Amino acid sequence: MDKPAQSLNNLDRLCRAQTLAAQLEALLSVTTGESGEGFRFLSDPHQGNFMWACADMAGELVNVLDEIEVRHA
Repeated sequence: MDKPAQSLNNLDRLCRAQTLAAQLEALLSVTTGESGEGFRFLSDPHQGNFMWACADMAGELVNVLDEIEVRHA
């Protein structure tokens, strides 16, 4: 793969990783502290599904970061 195409793919992946990280941070922010009180009032299935979605998002973030090609000097 030529360098411009590789850079574009890495840039796309980095943007996807940043998006996933921001979304995951926003989702998890409602599970702790004062806002976490409302989260804990949800039923167990709702809490479980919410955390399952967060885990899937974290897994996707790890996969995207693994796909970013780093040039070694």
